[in-house]
Amino acid sequence: MEIRLAKPDETNELIEMCRWFTTSPFQFDDRLEGVSSGFEPIFAKNMLLSPSTITYVATESQKILGFIAFHPLSPISEHAGKRIANILLLVVRPENQNQGIGGSLVDRALSHLSNLQVDIVTVGTDLYNIPALQVYTSRGFYPRLVWHIFRYYDLLPKDKKELPSQTTSLSANIRPLSLNEIQPFEESFSRPLSLLRDKYVHKSSLRKYLIEKWKSQINQAKLFCLGYCINDRPIALITIQQDTLSEQTLKTEKPVYRILDVLTLPSTELSILRSLLQEMTVRFSASLLEIWIDATENLLIQTIEDAGFRLAYSGINLHAYPVPPTKEP
Repeated sequence: MEIRLAKPDETNELIEMCRWFTTSPFQFDDRLEGVSSGFEPIFAKNMLLSPSTITYVATESQKILGFIAFHPLSPISEHAGKRIANILLLVVRPENQNQGIGGSLVDRALSHLSNLQVDIVTVGTDLYNIPALQVYTSRGFYPRLVWHIFRYYDLLPKDKKELPSQTTSLSANIRPLSLNEIQPFEESFSRPLSLLRDKYVHKSSLRKYLIEKWKSQINQAKLFCLGYCINDRPIALITIQQDTLSEQTLKTEKPVYRILDVLTLPSTELSILRSLLQEMTVRFSASLLEIWIDATENLLIQTIEDAGFRLAYSGINLHAYPVPPTKEP
């Protein structure tokens, strides 16, 4: 077996190999059949065609057995105070699995990144993908964050039956928020990002960068921000964004939206947050609404379920340290 850099004319074959991601968020959830007319690995195409992506293939007798793709330097590195790389894709043909090919590809990627003096290598996978977890943990990767994807499927009648009150809009209390109005929520801002759980990262600098980017996206209308107001004062907010990548991958008829932030001021009742979430299912005509949640957020998870969202996928992020780490100052 030979492991070498991929050739440009092999890209289409690598993209097609990504159809074997049967445990990805795009294929693992059988309820997607109600909103999806097919599956196209557009996410893989975007990753593989990115100029910053490096891809190695494992071959034998001129046949590609598997490949690994990674970004050698994440744009977020500058703000995290560390050189950070991301493993994007690891694929092995089904008939060639359990032969050590995946592990050999990871070894080659780690060797490449070590030569580049990368401090942290991140990777995400299905929480229950035991073979993948064994490959990563045996090579020095440590679990850093478990997360869940919850989805609301507009086309499933049972969701409507469970929440008859959703037909009533709460628009009297819910409206778009200005940048000045979201300022009180900055203190509670958080994202299910594994780097924010890593003790070797400059978390204060990274968090500041994420907040500034968040405000910029709202200001540029790249994120739509809705708040629940009492006496015209916002006490809870949600940001939502159209997910064109998921639309193209799942070939949906209606849009797909992702809720990125669910924030409240202290002492806000969970019923307010539930009402705000339910309003999203009324206001946005979508094939599905999706939200990614840190698995430790138990109260938020319960509220999301009460609002009609259902667990669709569970994932885990792991980190490896090719260069011996130093703690955050």
